[in-house]
Amino acid sequence: MSTIRLLACLLFFSTASFGQQTNLFPVYPGGKAGYINEQGKIVIEPQFLAAYKFSEGLAVVRIAGTYGYINESGKVVIPAEYDFALPFSEGLAIVYKEAKPFFINALGQKVFDHE
Repeated sequence: MSTIRLLACLLFFSTASFGQQTNLFPVYPGGKAGYINEQGKIVIEPQFLAAYKFSEGLAVVRIAGTYGYINESGKVVIPAEYDFALPFSEGLAIVYKEAKPFFINALGQKVFDHE
C-alpha cells in the first residue's frame, strides 16, 4: 500500500512538468554531442559522448562512459553515475547500475527497484 501512495504523490507533484517541451535538439559537430535550438544556434556546447532528447525538462547525456541528466541550461543535475539511463516519463526514469535497474525521481533519488 505504501508503494501506491508514494507513486500517487510522485505523480501529483510531477504534473507541473506535463506538457512542457523544450525545443532543444541533440547534435554531434566534431564528434561531441551538444544541443541546438530551433534557429540552429548551439545553446549547450558540444561536450558529451552522447546526448538524447529532453523529456520533462531533463536529458540523458553520456559523460566519460556513464550516464546522467542535464537541465535545459546544460547543467548536470543528476550525476553521470549510471551504466545506462532512460528518459523521464511521468516524473520517473529507469536507470541501470551494476546491471540492476531501478527508478529515480527528478532529484536523482532512488524511488524503488524495477522488477
